[in-house]
Amino acid sequence: MPIYDLVATETNRYAKQRLDEIGELPRRSRFRQWKDVHSQEIKAMVAMEIGKGLVHKPTLQSYFQDSYWLTRTPGFGNIFSRDQYMLLKSFVHFANNEDQGEDDIPDRLFKVRKLIDLVSNTYAAAYIPNKEICVDESMLKFKGRLFWKQYLPSKPSTKWGIKLWSFCDSHTGFLVRFQIYTGKEAATQEHGLGYRVVKDLLQGYENQGYIVYMDNFYSSLQLYEYLRVKKIGACGTVRANRKGLPKEMKNMKPKRGALPTIWENANKTMLACTWQDTGKVNMLATVGNVGVTGVEVHAKTGLRTVKKPNIQVMYNKHMGGVDKFDQLCSTYPFERRHKKWYQTLWHFFVETALVNGCICYNIQNPLKKMSQRTFRENVIDGLLQGYNRRILKKRGRRSNDPTDLRLVQRHFPRNNKLKQKSAPNCVVCSILPSECTKKGKGSCKRKQTSYYCEMCVAKPPLCIAPCFEEYHTKVKYKKTCACTANDD
Repeated sequence: MPIYDLVATETNRYAKQRLDEIGELPRRSRFRQWKDVHSQEIKAMVAMEIGKGLVHKPTLQSYFQDSYWLTRTPGFGNIFSRDQYMLLKSFVHFANNEDQGEDDIPDRLFKVRKLIDLVSNTYAAAYIPNKEICVDESMLKFKGRLFWKQYLPSKPSTKWGIKLWSFCDSHTGFLVRFQIYTGKEAATQEHGLGYRVVKDLLQGYENQGYIVYMDNFYSSLQLYEYLRVKKIGACGTVRANRKGLPKEMKNMKPKRGALPTIWENANKTMLACTWQDTGKVNMLATVGNVGVTGVEVHAKTGLRTVKKPNIQVMYNKHMGGVDKFDQLCSTYPFERRHKKWYQTLWHFFVETALVNGCICYNIQNPLKKMSQRTFRENVIDGLLQGYNRRILKKRGRRSNDPTDLRLVQRHFPRNNKLKQKSAPNCVVCSILPSECTKKGKGSCKRKQTSYYCEMCVAKPPLCIAPCFEEYHTKVKYKKTCACTANDD
């Protein structure tokens, strides 16, 4: 099932379940306006979400406000009305709640499992990564109630949220695969969580000559040996207390500027390294060599050359794939604070599709590359193609605008029984001398009347005929001076 059809089906199902659960709705509840949606409206909702990333505003309601001319965004109101959009956001759903069983080990990602099944292998099937790939963790900002929410103080911008394991192309930042961390697993891992994560993410990429880069959370001798057997090179930082590493690595205190200390195993398939950069750095690799490379770095006195291990140079060059993907996602973010964690993951899926789609387009069209913004604008146009906005019945009080009431209400004349000299001027046919272009004989005359409309707010004085009828049937009812036209 296409993803938009899936979201439309589950949204309509959840809306029915929710409304049946509520029962009798209050008279002025916005839920009374709900009507089943179709896939085209889901596409329009996604287009609007992307547009919010291109135009940042402080609140959701401000996208529909036009109180100030300089900050108006009428395009959003042309897609949805404010109430229609808020209503759809209240019910958007991705799974049937009634299908969630009471298993011994429940699926913690049940709410988005169908979405994950649709997109999990799509990117891996559509994209062939470059030789250098990397595995790292990412964070999706979320501060709502969720027991497997994570806190990572090392992350500068997103300390609280949902943690992902990401496998990206080191050159382009394309996200090939991901796994969502949902807390401690019931089954015991033989070689640790990092071993299991890398093994799962790289499944299907064995025996193809890839080189994977990772940090010290994943690196271990057992993992690197497994990857070597599968003909996947590995390089990364490593914790000195990992099982099987030289004991000297843990206690060594190298001096800054000194050459690195490098160890090789007996069959020369793996090497470890310790050296002093701004801090102590421990490396492990099954690729590269024991040599060093001079690298220019910035210092207070200008540029200076520092000799770094070759594997460290390789690591610094190719480890940034996941960070590049995160950077592209944060260029035009459209997420808002949510109480529902699965909404955060839904936004992540949309953002991933946009970033990966733009990367693929630029690879296929090297002479006509698009920026992220231009690509998103084209996606919005494509999603809205053939979309017709549904007009909801307006709610609220009757208008108090005298112009509207004058033309639609029932009206009845009344006589105030005033003398003719003190009666007011008719608002339709009376023309004051100051309004007439001709002076003296033959000029326009005032016309006074003792009749008025009791139902109108202003209670306008009107001649009983024909002014009373004209006032309540014509938008432009006021007679003007015609003396100049008659003279001509």
